[in-house]
Amino acid sequence: MLGLRSDKGKRAFTADPNAATHLQLKVPVGEALDAPRRYEDLLGDPRLQTVETAEVVLPGPGLTPVVQDTLRALLRSIPRARAVELVAPGAPAPYPVDAALDLTRQAAERGATLGFGFVLDAEADGFDALAGAGSLAAVLAASRSLKAGGAAVRWWVPVRPELVYRLEGIFSLAADEGVDAVLVPVWCLPNGAGAGAELSPDHLLFVRDFLAYRLLEEDRYQTSAERLAYYEWLKDAIDGAGPRRPAGARPVATLGPRSEGGAPEVALENRPTLGDMSGLAPKEGRQGALDKLKAQALDVGGVVLDGDRALLKWARAMAPKPGRAQAIPQGAQLPVVLVIGAYGGDHIGDAAILGGVLLRVHRKHGTKKAILMSQRPEHTRRLAKMLVLPVEITVELYEHGPIKAAVPQVDAVVYAGGPMMDLPKQLVRHLYAASLAQTMKKPLLLEGIGAGPFKRKPSEWIGRQLSLMAGSIVLRTQADAENAVMRGLDPQVGRDPAFDYLESRKDPNRYSADDAAWIERLLADTAGKRLVAINLRPIREMFTEGVEAAKRAEYTRQVEDRFEAQLAEGMARYAAESDVPVCFIYVCMNSIQFGSSDLRSAYRVQRHLPQGVEYRVWEGDPTIDGVLALLRKMDLVIAMRFHANIFAISQGCPVVGIDYRPGKRDKVDALHRDRGTIENVSRIDEMTSGWLVERLHALARAAGGVKAR
Repeated sequence: MLGLRSDKGKRAFTADPNAATHLQLKVPVGEALDAPRRYEDLLGDPRLQTVETAEVVLPGPGLTPVVQDTLRALLRSIPRARAVELVAPGAPAPYPVDAALDLTRQAAERGATLGFGFVLDAEADGFDALAGAGSLAAVLAASRSLKAGGAAVRWWVPVRPELVYRLEGIFSLAADEGVDAVLVPVWCLPNGAGAGAELSPDHLLFVRDFLAYRLLEEDRYQTSAERLAYYEWLKDAIDGAGPRRPAGARPVATLGPRSEGGAPEVALENRPTLGDMSGLAPKEGRQGALDKLKAQALDVGGVVLDGDRALLKWARAMAPKPGRAQAIPQGAQLPVVLVIGAYGGDHIGDAAILGGVLLRVHRKHGTKKAILMSQRPEHTRRLAKMLVLPVEITVELYEHGPIKAAVPQVDAVVYAGGPMMDLPKQLVRHLYAASLAQTMKKPLLLEGIGAGPFKRKPSEWIGRQLSLMAGSIVLRTQADAENAVMRGLDPQVGRDPAFDYLESRKDPNRYSADDAAWIERLLADTAGKRLVAINLRPIREMFTEGVEAAKRAEYTRQVEDRFEAQLAEGMARYAAESDVPVCFIYVCMNSIQFGSSDLRSAYRVQRHLPQGVEYRVWEGDPTIDGVLALLRKMDLVIAMRFHANIFAISQGCPVVGIDYRPGKRDKVDALHRDRGTIENVSRIDEMTSGWLVERLHALARAAGGVKAR
């Protein structure tokens, strides 16, 4: 990094072959009124004459005369500047909107656009802001006023411990408000904001997931190439990839003091920038379509490659003896097993499944060790640590090399719970693992699984082959036994293995200090109130039945929005009609982005809720025992995720179930039908506020009074 220092008014420029295209100008705290003149001297640096975009970093939230004069000096000195952002820590209330919009007009007269950036503090919370509370409420009010005046607005969202689990609420709020939200590491923040914030390993996993699956995947086709390059660089930094010149890096100049009280100077480096302030905007149709086709081609290529390997192994395994596998003898000892399934996208419900399956094979077959295959091992290891079991678990990456290395070490392969469904990338690996085990005369068990749905015939064929290869099949519902892949196999029908594990948690005390703090906060001042837990999930277009492909995405979005509005209306009506005060508590089964974050649905419901309804959201990533401990305090539960229903049932809570497959009854319906409580289930596209209110009243009457707390 080459520098420029200004001493006693003397200019001493250092030649540099690079010319900056972006400038970050820092106005230090307590800057004297001659700042514009001092900065104007430095702004004459030849390396800055090519600057096209700039950030003016302010020491405080106000637009002081010094700030305004410094901005004018920048525009005079760098005539090529076309976009300038004023970045401030938070927003005062009331915000000087008139002064800000006057500055935008002055910038426009010089051919530049002026935007306003707000660095969010550790107290920022999207749910609080919607309710008009907290520091983000002031930023939200200022942002709305500025946008109403035609100005662009950006929220700088620091990667700091206090905000990790609030990212969903903040970014969802920004998207709804047309604000450009950007995730920034604390060491990139202006003026050292957030200094000293350190992330735990769990926080890093959560943030990386948010980057990979929200910002770089879900939002990809609405995000500029410059922003995507920045986020790829940030993800690499979190992964510990080390310093490098990232794709999309630009020559960036920083102008300001390098230390407190120091003289201003100019320094240059190559790094990615945040891009413009347009926020999420769909890419041009043709380019967006091309990007999607490329991604789909990569997926198809991976499935074909994995499928070729799997089919070769399958052919070798089945050639000597085609047809159904022999049954595993009762009591056969299987000390070490290889566990496969949908692991890597798992949440606490899937972890409970795993716990239940391992308890079963331990009791039936003496299993003492399990090698668990996961597409995201670090994520799965975190969940596996929650389990209290007589079985040792190690987690490996679910790829061909580790599968090939693991199978010789085990006595059997166990497909451990969850759905065997139309997930091609997983199915071909399942077929490979099972076929490899067959060639070594090691049995396959399907334990506590669901069967289907299958939309693709090749996927259904693999599901059928896995079923034929299994020496033991235990399904979780009668509907699973009726799936075509089970034809003629006479599988056992039991229950979801999560029940087995949850029943073993007589005293759910293995939860984190964060869980304990949240439980205390959520239950504060609730004596005498009826507590209604809620769990929902975002739905995907792939869940929707009976709608042509071209209209499926829009139809699914409309169904989801209608349901959330009906739910909020029902919550408000029930709270108004209840014989005792009601407090709704939202609980997440899956907070991460992979598999769709439940926090998204929590936010959307709050957008519909009228003021005055007591609604608390657990903004965290809770453990199994943490959720169980909270559910034991609940009077009623509204549950959409399949395992949210199971968790609630296991704790004796009356449950209103929401089946989340538009156009078709599915596994939530099947669970309650098998239990004889089908009257308490409605499908997402059919539920009405009136039905919800009636069911809550009926369940509350049957339960009697509220629980003592």
